[in-house]
Amino acid sequence: MKSISFFWCGLLLLALITTGRQTARAQIVPTGAASTVPTGTSPYSVAVSGPVAYVVSGSTSSGSGSGSLQVFNVTNPSAPVLLGAVATGTGPFDVAVSGSTAYVVNYVANTLQIFNVASPSAPALLGTAATGSFPRAVAVSGSTAYVVYGSTSGGSGTLQVFNVANPSAPVLLGAVATGNFPLDVVVSGPMAYVVNSGSGSLQVFNVANPSAPVLLGTAATGIFPYSVAVSGSTAYVVNYVANTLQIFNVASPSAPALLGTAATGNFPVDVAVSGSTAYVVNSTDNTLQVFNVANPSAPVLLGAVATGAGPGTVIVSGPAAYVANRVSNTLQIFNVAPITATNSVVLWQQVQVFPTPASNSVSVTLPARMRGTAIPVVLMNALSQTVRRETLPAVGEIRTLLLAGVAPGVYMLQLQTNEGNVSKRVVIE
Repeated sequence: MKSISFFWCGLLLLALITTGRQTARAQIVPTGAASTVPTGTSPYSVAVSGPVAYVVSGSTSSGSGSGSLQVFNVTNPSAPVLLGAVATGTGPFDVAVSGSTAYVVNYVANTLQIFNVASPSAPALLGTAATGSFPRAVAVSGSTAYVVYGSTSGGSGTLQVFNVANPSAPVLLGAVATGNFPLDVVVSGPMAYVVNSGSGSLQVFNVANPSAPVLLGTAATGIFPYSVAVSGSTAYVVNYVANTLQIFNVASPSAPALLGTAATGNFPVDVAVSGSTAYVVNSTDNTLQVFNVANPSAPVLLGAVATGAGPGTVIVSGPAAYVANRVSNTLQIFNVAPITATNSVVLWQQVQVFPTPASNSVSVTLPARMRGTAIPVVLMNALSQTVRRETLPAVGEIRTLLLAGVAPGVYMLQLQTNEGNVSKRVVIE
């Protein structure tokens, strides 16, 4: 599968070369976080609206006390600033923002809370509603909030629908059974999309009538689906145990159909989509992966970048990707703005890696203009796991990376230059 992916990468690059300078654009794989800022303990979710990011954090252990909703100014992505914070219920697990209102579900307290964030320095609780046991996700559309809950012990979960037109008094409108242990919900138009980790399924519900949501269709996913994102008529699912990204056609809600699958890193927990690019965070590899999904039947891994420990959420807003790390207790911001394809392809052509196949070492030829620049490099295996990370010294145009101890196989060598990332295929015998 890895050789096929690199084959498609080659075709993509060829297409970019022939597209032309005026229209060609390419996704950028960030070389590192533009900034990292401390959060509360165990940040489980982040939402972004305009120049403001909202993070909920706090232990999901029973009896651990309240969590918090933190508000950050991210106008300057390289220097986010904490503006304010407010206590939530116990175990805040997800946050959604609409306008000047933030919605939080608390996994331990079993509540939906609504906050006024019009004044970011002084967020204020407006109202609270009881949910079912162990709410995991919330989505908001207009004056309606959607919550999924369900126990890990088995049995079906539930999708609840709340009227939040009056945020000080949210009202439960309706509910419908989901599969076992639902973990995420996304709403697009009159449809709600739910992934059920216990059932291994993606479900599509018609929520046009909030008091009577109706199940329209179900599709099998990989093992333990953890998150779903929807763009147009396409749904993207990451499977925590199967270590895959799956892409589904949901144009016909009654018959969602699998289009394509790509391997991810270990234990992917969230996916975000912007245009023809999908972003996946892997919780044990501590990586953010970037995929080209322009052809949904053949998604292509473009590259990966290291995150903090235990990334749990990724959100893409404008030219930035926001990652909340549950173990290192940080919010990171990555620049994912597109770059001109002409320049990126020229750089790709100028960087040469040889020999291939290689054995004890591999040499890298760089453009003359990079002669005095140290170049960080990352060698990744077929699962995008980092097997070697070094910095090539700022000496000459040809640099050498030693491969002692690296098992035979097909790898991706990512060079992190000041002009963007360059990924090259390396075969080691």
